[in-house]
Amino acid sequence: GFSLKWYETVVNNPLYVDAFWLSIQIAGLGTILAMVLGVPASLVLVRKRFLGSGVISAIFLSPLILPTVVLGVAILQYASALGFARSFAALLVGHVVLIIPYVIRATLVSLADFDLASEEAAQDLGATTMETLFLITLPQIKPGVIAGGLLGFVISWINVEVSIFNSTSAMVTLPVRIFNQ
Repeated sequence: GFSLKWYETVVNNPLYVDAFWLSIQIAGLGTILAMVLGVPASLVLVRKRFLGSGVISAIFLSPLILPTVVLGVAILQYASALGFARSFAALLVGHVVLIIPYVIRATLVSLADFDLASEEAAQDLGATTMETLFLITLPQIKPGVIAGGLLGFVISWINVEVSIFNSTSAMVTLPVRIFNQ
């Protein structure tokens, strides 16, 4: 019959509760860092044309093309070479790399219809570059930034491949814990 018994079992199991909180931390911090890195990268990619800008754009968006298993193994190898493999930092770096393309793509969509005249008007009226960024630019591209952040959070939250290669038995995310069951 219908029962909530198994939900109660999961909520009372410390392994699942710890995995849930680790997943929240990784997805939340990863999303914040990806937004901090991705939004300025999007602004530069849209506004500046320089030698190699296409290559840099492709590098930022390459995690969308690579299978996430390959990405997980690559993060593990680079983290091992740098001496922080199978740690919270390695797991976080892997998820930031996974999330950044989603933030950049969504922000680029918002910037496609962006009118530079409002920024120029603000600066003509005496606004600094930072004031223009926070008072004019970011409010206008906010839907894309939020959409990219939400999509990135969900992608990070459900990711098994990057997490399984960069976690330990004491540090397991919820999708990996469920996958192992």
